[in-house]
Parts: sequence; C-alpha cells; structure tokens
Amino acid sequence: MIVAEYARDPWASGIVDGSVIDTRYTLVDDLIIYKSRIFLVPGSKVKQSILRALHDSPTVGHPGYFKTYRQVWEWFTWKGLKSDVLQYVRECPVCQQNKQEHTFPAGLLQPLPIPDQKWECISMDFITGFPKAQGYDCIYLSPTDGWTDGDSEQVGGRLFEELRGWSAEGMGEMDSFVVPRAGDLLQESKDIVDALKDNMPYKQSTLKKSGSEKLKPRYYEPFRIIKRVGELAYELELPADSRVHNVFHVLRLKKALGQHVVPSTVLPPLDDEGKLILVPESILDSREK
Repeated sequence: MIVAEYARDPWASGIVDGSVIDTRYTLVDDLIIYKSRIFLVPGSKVKQSILRALHDSPTVGHPGYFKTYRQVWEWFTWKGLKSDVLQYVRECPVCQQNKQEHTFPAGLLQPLPIPDQKWECISMDFITGFPKAQGYDCIYLSPTDGWTDGDSEQVGGRLFEELRGWSAEGMGEMDSFVVPRAGDLLQESKDIVDALKDNMPYKQSTLKKSGSEKLKPRYYEPFRIIKRVGELAYELELPADSRVHNVFHVLRLKKALGQHVVPSTVLPPLDDEGKLILVPESILDSREK
C-alpha cells in the first residue's frame, strides 16, 4: 500500500523514478528511506494502522504520547508526525476512560454564603430510622445560623451513637433527653465550624479526589450533556433504566475527544449498591484445598 501511495503523489513518484533528485532520500526495495526511516506521503492511510499497532496492541499497552512517538519515529517518518501522534493518543477511547489526568481538580468548593444576621437563612432536617415511640419515628432538627447539610449529618450521627443503646420500649423516656442534648451538640459543633471558617480557602485549594479500585475504569462511555446545573455540575443524558443520578460534579467528568464521538446509550451493569457486576468469560481451571 505504501508503494501504491507513492505512485499517486507527484513528489514521491519523482523520487522513485529518479526525476526528482534529493540526496536526503534513498530508495530501498521501492521504499523511500529518510534517515533510516520509511517515509510516508501526506494523507497516507497507513498512518492509522501504524498508530494502532504501536499504541493499541496488548504488547505495548497504550503508552503515553512520548513513548508512542518514539516507537513510531524509530521506524517511520512523515510530515506532521508529532501532531498526528499527539492527537491519536489524546483521542484514544481506552486512554480517555482509564488514564488519570495530571491536572488540578476542576472547580473549587461552593460553600453557602455566611448569614449576616440571625434568621436570615432557616433550614431544617429530619433524622429518621428510629423505632416508633409515642407514634413517632424521627427527630426534627433545626440548625442554627451558618449551618450546612454536613453539620446536620454530623450531629445526627452523634445522636444515633448515643441513642443506639435504647430499646424501642424505652423511646418514650427520651423526650426530656433528646431536645436539650441536641442543643448542646448543635452549639458544640457550631463552635467547631466557626473555627474552621478561616480555613475554607485552604480546603478549597487542596480538595483531592479519593482513590478507587486500581483496575476499574476511571471514566465510562461518552454521554451527551443536557444542561449545566449550577456552577460546577452537569446533567447527562443517561439511559432510561439507569439507577444512577444523572447530575455530576465536574470532578467526575472529562470532555470526550475525537472526531467521531458517539454518545453511549447503555451503562455498565451495576448491582443494588452501585458497584460493577463482574462476570468471568470462562473458568480455565480450579483447585480445592
């Protein structure tokens, strides 16, 4: 195919038949050689086959740009080689799904504004999951000024720890205990939050994504963006039977690159806890101890 492409290119065909003289190029077995490397004409269809062989094959294992470029450069040369290799590696679907980007996390924390006066912002929370006592199975929690959902969750967790030892029959005796104790917990946690407010810029700049299973893909199929939600989230077009909430923070997203990106219509199989369902293709051998 390379020789056939030479015949369709005026300059390359001139090198082959001797009508074009350029001492930098030699002819070996009908192939044009430049500095010990095979020369390809612009627009050669062989480029994609070479890039697939030296980047996608299991023996090389999807190396990065520099290693892929060195592999190609060792045997072949053409105009725009570096840019072609860079584009191919950036648009590789496997690399986009599995490789980590060495960049700063996208976006900062977006904390709620701190109220200037009392009762400027009022929120409430219900702590549920208790055994019924006097016909009720939840506790109403009214956070004070400057509280966030995380503060309420923390107080709720501590209440659960203190109330977990009570039996369902004893729940009626807790009416006089829960309210004052909850107030103490609220004030104690509020003092902690006040002390941490000055550290919020540091928390914003140092937030990092937590680790995950080593062989699990970091990203899944490309999905179409429906709309932007707030400052740092996007709503995606997921399949109708999806059990995953379709709004994601930008930390969980990455732009899909490529000239022919096709949005996916399916999700990987998940169990009730949202974990991947992994089924082996075949059992090669087994052993009992």
